[in-house]
Amino acid sequence: MTMDDRQSDFKNDLLAHLPAGSHMSPCYGTSNIARMVPGGFVLAVSNLANYSTDSGPLCLVSRICPLPNVELYFCAVVGTDQEAVLERLRLMLEQNKAGDPKFGTENNNTSVCVADDRKLYFYNKKISEVESPVQDYFGNSIEIDKFYYSVYLPENEPEGKAFLKMLITKLTEFFGGGKMEELKTWGEYRLVPRAAPDGAFPLQNAIADFVSCAQSSGLHISDALASRLMASLLAKRFLILTGLSGSGKTKIADALSSWICRDSNDQVKLIPVGADWTNTENLLGFADALRPGAYCKPANNALDVILDAAANPTHPYFLILDEMNLSHVERYFSDILSAIESGKKIGLHGGTENFDEIPPDVFIPSNLFIIGTVNIDETTYMFSPKVLDRANVIEFRVTVDQINQFLEAPDNVRIDEIAGQGANYGEAFVELSCLSSTPLSAIPNQVSGATDFGGELKDKLVEVFDDLAGIGSEFGFRTAYEISRFIYFHGALVGSSWNFEEALDAQVLQKLLPKLHGSERRLGPVLMKLREFCLKYSLSMSREKIDRMADRLKDGFTSFAEA
Repeated sequence: MTMDDRQSDFKNDLLAHLPAGSHMSPCYGTSNIARMVPGGFVLAVSNLANYSTDSGPLCLVSRICPLPNVELYFCAVVGTDQEAVLERLRLMLEQNKAGDPKFGTENNNTSVCVADDRKLYFYNKKISEVESPVQDYFGNSIEIDKFYYSVYLPENEPEGKAFLKMLITKLTEFFGGGKMEELKTWGEYRLVPRAAPDGAFPLQNAIADFVSCAQSSGLHISDALASRLMASLLAKRFLILTGLSGSGKTKIADALSSWICRDSNDQVKLIPVGADWTNTENLLGFADALRPGAYCKPANNALDVILDAAANPTHPYFLILDEMNLSHVERYFSDILSAIESGKKIGLHGGTENFDEIPPDVFIPSNLFIIGTVNIDETTYMFSPKVLDRANVIEFRVTVDQINQFLEAPDNVRIDEIAGQGANYGEAFVELSCLSSTPLSAIPNQVSGATDFGGELKDKLVEVFDDLAGIGSEFGFRTAYEISRFIYFHGALVGSSWNFEEALDAQVLQKLLPKLHGSERRLGPVLMKLREFCLKYSLSMSREKIDRMADRLKDGFTSFAEA
């Protein structure tokens, strides 16, 4: 496909999206395509001499080519501020007649600039002849209604990828994520998340975008696992990843958090847990007993990310605790766990004023998400039911098919390539995670088919509650509430292809089974009942896990955790 072919392809895609009667102004020539200028960049140089009130929305169509064979095609639509455009064009001619040298005598080569202040400015004289090309001299500010774009990015173009990522991120900051819409990518690399349609679930495209970005960086993850990860964090901001060592737990946690954060260096902290962690000092620090008024922060920056999250409540922050069970979790994490549940502050020192800018106490902010990775061997400690009850637990296993696929083309994971690419979802992710009410009746009809999943969930949870009560492993109100939240978010994330049984299956596996452990005499009959429950409702993941747990009962004891 040639450049001309892509121009034609982009125009045809546009016609299906632009308002009727739009005034399309193609600017593909050498002298009128988009380019960088001091303080911003020129979107296009267009002939607007005959633009009038009879013209439809102004649609500036152009491209920018940062490197050979790397192209960004775009269309900036101005409709709401059409009158402001016409006023600007009129004033430019009047200012020329008044003797202002900044403006020309015609509007047939009008430069349209976007500046760092997020406004559009129009000039009818060469930008090189204007002293400050992106400063306003008069007239109203003009805003873009929509910004459509398509990207041509061949493989092995890291510089082009970096530049386009920067450019799209900047444009998104200018115009807002809701105004940006990607029409097509010639290639496999998606630069920014696709905007959800008006009124749609804000994270509607998050799963597909994250999976696409992850795969482009060498990390292979299924849509099903991605939806479980995101729904778990939205339902409860403490998530445990367990399973086979080297199966990708830490990489996936790092990839997801880096992808959705605008600045992963500041917003994401991956902290290895030490075997000597016996209190909260390794996460929260301590007051210096030898220097009154001084405070010793942990060198791993855990406290910094907590304080930064509190200072920036609309942005997501992530604390990844790697090898979380190398030490007794309850000893170093109980204060944070309690603060997450209660919403109360954790005391840091006994002063009434700040010690070295550290306040006397701190909340665990609602925009801080904590992910712990867990391996099971002779050097680690088991989690207590109290900890497991407060988290979703996702187990990682590697199948023969997965290892076979990986060995066909072994590759390292390049997380830096996807850092920030999902940042436009960040604020919506935080906002949704803070929802206090997530009734299943609120799942859109196109997802639920108007089915009363609230009643269905109630009946099934009561049924499984009876099975677990026989050994004293029944669940409480908190677990029931968090299961309901997970199913709500899972349905909204997956969309029209959602299946209620898949969401229920995930919650039996992630919320109910992890707490089960015991001898054959105690646990055997319950596992049989749970297996029947899973067969009855086609909960395949949970049934497979129950079969593995039941098989290990031959040794006299079993638990959810597998070495």
